[in-house]
Amino acid sequence: MEGKANAHLLAFLGKAFGVAKSLVSLESGELNRQKRVRIRRPTRLPEELGITARPA
Repeated sequence: MEGKANAHLLAFLGKAFGVAKSLVSLESGELNRQKRVRIRRPTRLPEELGITARPA
């Protein structure tokens, strides 16, 4: 079950940050509730995070 939940989490985060699933990886916490993920080259930041990007 954990594998399916992790796959759904990575897909959800990829969609939320505007990247392909291949650009989202689980760094640690595969079998734990606390996860560390890496999102490479996000094209957007979810509004719910309250983070504003600095202009390039």
